[in-house]
Amino acid sequence: MNGQIAAHGRDAPWQFIQLGRHLERADLTRILDAGAVALLQSAGARR
Repeated sequence: MNGQIAAHGRDAPWQFIQLGRHLERADLTRILDAGAVALLQSAGARR
């Protein structure tokens, strides 16, 4: 990964989680994790 976030494909939620883990603020991490969960749920709903 080169640091850019791609908003497509199955890797997108994991990139959000990895980005969140690099942030120092726990509240931002929770926001990014919630975003990743939402992406996973929306991806599952489209199948």
